[in-house]
Amino acid sequence: MIKDKIMIPNNKIILKCNKCGKKYRIIKPQNNKKYICKHCKSIIIYKQINSKKNEPKKIKINKGIITNILIVILISFTIIVIINFKSIKGVLINSLITDKMQFLNNIKNEYSDLERYIISNNYDSAYIKLDEFELYNKNNFKDIIQYKTIVDNYFEAEVVLNELRTVSSNNIFKNMILYDELTKLQPDSINYKNKFNYYKNKILNKKYIKPKYIMTYEYEKFDKNNIYMMESNYLSGNEYFQNFELNCQKFITAEGTYFLLFLLYKGKDWVFIEDNNSLKLLTDNKNMVFSTRPFSQIRKVVYRGVVEAVVYEVSQKELEHICNSNKIEVRITGNGYYYRTFSLGNLKNFQIFYIEHCL
Repeated sequence: MIKDKIMIPNNKIILKCNKCGKKYRIIKPQNNKKYICKHCKSIIIYKQINSKKNEPKKIKINKGIITNILIVILISFTIIVIINFKSIKGVLINSLITDKMQFLNNIKNEYSDLERYIISNNYDSAYIKLDEFELYNKNNFKDIIQYKTIVDNYFEAEVVLNELRTVSSNNIFKNMILYDELTKLQPDSINYKNKFNYYKNKILNKKYIKPKYIMTYEYEKFDKNNIYMMESNYLSGNEYFQNFELNCQKFITAEGTYFLLFLLYKGKDWVFIEDNNSLKLLTDNKNMVFSTRPFSQIRKVVYRGVVEAVVYEVSQKELEHICNSNKIEVRITGNGYYYRTFSLGNLKNFQIFYIEHCL
């Protein structure tokens, strides 16, 4: 007598005798095990039913076969791309060779077109034509280099003119700098020269505001260096027996030209100006930090006080920014913070130094 299982909670199985109908609850019965009915002494055999019998069979996928298929597809695609690329490359090379031969055979007419573009100020077309001369390695043909310079200067001048349109006419120094750039880019323009001289003279002829600086020149014969030094540019806000000067210097050497800021202190007591970033300028809300040159610090005792001096590196672009600022505050770091400001006289001193030694 065989009875299928009936699943009930807690993994318990109920077996039913087919002869007398008696039911038995069996905990974890074993498959094909024989049980004896206590009522009629019949044999009950437990047969476990496979619950996965009706589930769909899973298809086993061979990963190795799929990998090989993908590799074959990838190789085939790569071969197709290479073949097409070589074909396209061959077409392009043939086209370039044909264009080059046509250009070289007709180079005199191409050059005449370029000249016509330059004379008529058609710089966009001239730029394209110059690209063709460069593409076919004909930069040395006649006046190509000269024409290239003219066209490049024209487009650089356009950039400067766009900046000039955003600058107020009251900003005398900035207008002078921009017209100076335009004069260098287009030296034949009388208008740019006149504008530059106009703004330059407005700075130089402006009524002087104290303090007026002193300019000294020194020639160092051993290294053949030319040195231009500003002196006596006393900063505003100096106190009794505690004076700071901030002067510009220009050095012309065999290696090139460079600029320095020379900070000089004269007072009764030491302030011990620090090395490195001890000079900071706040120019129109922009911080400028200057680093000292190595071994540039000087300290010595003089009559009725002491002197300290430190030299800082400064670029021409930084000098230009200082000269074009409206308000400049100075902070010097030593055994404390020492605050000074640029007066109108200090600013004009820097502007005149820039005009005389940077333009």
